Amino acid sequence: MKGATVVEVLQDQDVDPGRKRPATHTVATVIAAACGLFAVGVFFWISNYQSYTADDFGAMNTARGVSLVAYLGASYQVWNARLSALASYLFLSNRQLFALVNTAALLGVVASMFRLGLRRWPRLSLRDMALSITILAVIWFGAPVQEQTLMWRSGAISYLWPLFFGLLFAIPYAAWFERSAESEGKRFMVWRAVGMLVFGIAVGMWHELIALALCWLGLWLLLCALKRHRLGRIPADLWAGALGLMLGLVALATAPGMHVRAGGEPAWAAADRMGVITRFVMQTFGVDWAAGYVWLVLLLALCLGVGGAVLERGRSWKLLAPSTAFFSAAALAVIPLFLVSWEASSRATFFSFALVVIGILALVPLSDKTVIGTLSQGSLVVLTLAVALLLAGDSGFEVRQTLEMEKMVRWVRSAPEQQTPTGDVVLRRVPANTRRFQSFTELSTDPNHWSNRGMAEYYGWSSVRVEEVTATPAP
Repeated sequence: MKGATVVEVLQDQDVDPGRKRPATHTVATVIAAACGLFAVGVFFWISNYQSYTADDFGAMNTARGVSLVAYLGASYQVWNARLSALASYLFLSNRQLFALVNTAALLGVVASMFRLGLRRWPRLSLRDMALSITILAVIWFGAPVQEQTLMWRSGAISYLWPLFFGLLFAIPYAAWFERSAESEGKRFMVWRAVGMLVFGIAVGMWHELIALALCWLGLWLLLCALKRHRLGRIPADLWAGALGLMLGLVALATAPGMHVRAGGEPAWAAADRMGVITRFVMQTFGVDWAAGYVWLVLLLALCLGVGGAVLERGRSWKLLAPSTAFFSAAALAVIPLFLVSWEASSRATFFSFALVVIGILALVPLSDKTVIGTLSQGSLVVLTLAVALLLAGDSGFEVRQTLEMEKMVRWVRSAPEQQTPTGDVVLRRVPANTRRFQSFTELSTDPNHWSNRGMAEYYGWSSVRVEEVTATPAP
């Protein structure tokens, strides 16, 4: 099996019809699946149970009593030109529907990363279960600022959802790159080309960073087509999708609302800028202990993968090309954030994080002689159960954290400490601020702050603010 890819290895070891699957494999697969379903159920519950915060109020206030067209027009002109405005209008005010779509997006990201990294969809086998659970755990523990990219309603709509649709958009192009049977020999169909055109526009308008990364991956595809003299064999629907992606990105970049969001020149003091960049890097690579360890594991996997690629004589370019494309796309998406790091949020590195994981999946393991291929049957069972139980255990911890956070938040909002006859409300501060999966943004002491005004309008108050911080006198 010299030079076999990970796909061929997994097929040989998992889908051999002449070999009976060991009972331990079946038991481990069932336990891992149960742990994974428990974690997904907790994700759904938190997505549904958590309170609204920050931008959520403003989006729901704007959508009240207006048509979808009027809402999208106002968003494009004034504030949020991204397609997330459409998703906010349709899903934000319905907790259960949002939680359902958000959970589907998480599962879709896991499946899409599996497909792009390993060049096939996951199957019902122990190895595929181990890899799928591991991908979910990497996102669960290592994704930058999970409470804002995965759980916070406005944040998930702006980051998790466009990542899923962006990866889904990339799959037909990856299939063509791999010369899969599904991509070759397709007859031209108008509906498919039009569908890809519309899909490309939607992806391009959803978030500029994922659109930029996809454009870079498309350039790699174009260079590959030129090298293989296959430029004339690129299907029309892929050309249409690429055109739609660029049109959507241009429409987003030139939207008046994007310029409004970028208004207000920040200070250019070198010391301040350096301090913010340092904080930006720390938040990106994990102040939380779990996120930091995930990045170390990914670095180790990358080193093993590069080492294995060097040993793969004659096939290394086929193995390195896809992974290098994803790594470079991740770098391209994150570089602009460092240039504007004083006003950029580290949650925007969520896209780069996902692309790095896909690049490592495309690189590791490479053959039956490397990392995962050398795992014994027993060690594979242990690995699968260890990751699954860790994920399930942390899920139970997140349930407790959410209940504690929501109890305080709901008590503070339902029982204001002071309320004047004019409806001016003063709220107590929430002592437990944002945790890893529980998104909460404290209000300002200024009742005219945009987040305060949005919450006051939502609850029908004249104004709202949090109590002033009283300095503790020195002894």
